[in-house]
Amino acid sequence: MTNSHLNSFLRLLMVALLATHRTVTSSSSSGDDITGTCRVCARATPSLSYKFCVSSLRSVPASRHVDLRGLALISIELAIVNASETISTVEGMINQGSYDQDPVAMSCLKECLGGYEDATDALLRGVGDFTAGKYTLVGESVSGVMDMCKKCEGGFEKGGKICPLKEENYDLFQLCNIALCIIVGNLSSVPGESVV
Repeated sequence: MTNSHLNSFLRLLMVALLATHRTVTSSSSSGDDITGTCRVCARATPSLSYKFCVSSLRSVPASRHVDLRGLALISIELAIVNASETISTVEGMINQGSYDQDPVAMSCLKECLGGYEDATDALLRGVGDFTAGKYTLVGESVSGVMDMCKKCEGGFEKGGKICPLKEENYDLFQLCNIALCIIVGNLSSVPGESVV
């Protein structure tokens, strides 16, 4: 799937899924929902940045009109976009030739590229599992993506190199952290929801 097809798919997916997860406007603002959710998640997960959580979720206008399921879905969508854009970034790094004389870094880049391609597939599958209410499976997919971020960075460190994808790894890790907190910490405990 090309980036333009992926972006079109994600836009359509968000419109369709957010329509099913709209909440009735109440006296509390959605900004409070985002800040409250991020505050709880940051307290429960020390590796999660509260500021990153709030700014990421607020960057999507639809976040003002959704419940926890919608916020979880937004964080997964942002993770898919991040992974997809990182694939393009890594392909550019590989193709521009500046790593041709550094076989260790080139090998690490190729490993990261494969990891990000697998991550994109896992997150797209996770959307299907999410809509089916299979939150445990989504949690496993998201956790796997977080492990990939660490592995990508660790490969460079093991080779004595500085990882050129630190920011991308950090952002994807954080986005997955948000999704994992909401899905596993909140939605999987909702009575009547499927966790298998």
